[in-house]
Amino acid sequence: MRQGCRLAVVADHTDTHAVLDAVLSPQGYEVTRLRRYSDLETRHTTADPFDIVVLDADAMPHSTATAQSAEKTETPAMRHVVIGTVSISLNSETRLISKPYQMAELLQTIESLLPVRH
Repeated sequence: MRQGCRLAVVADHTDTHAVLDAVLSPQGYEVTRLRRYSDLETRHTTADPFDIVVLDADAMPHSTATAQSAEKTETPAMRHVVIGTVSISLNSETRLISKPYQMAELLQTIESLLPVRH
């Protein structure tokens, strides 16, 4: 894992955030929990972007208009891990994990999105 990585967890439930925070914070990650996708949009316009965003599909917008506005918040620096099933197109910096998932799979997926540092 990499020191100084800023990770957002967007989920209705606290379990995913609690486990990621417990595992990644001691390794230097800054793990922030956001309850709704709209919280991520707000944060994106008011603060530095996250390096990786872990999204529970249940917390994502479902209307086409909202999904289109959500795409506008993406930046090249922001990578996504989506947990669950989604009907929007995913870019090359997005990974999809089906539910139910294993925490080891989520951690490996997060690691795969981090740039190699020399």
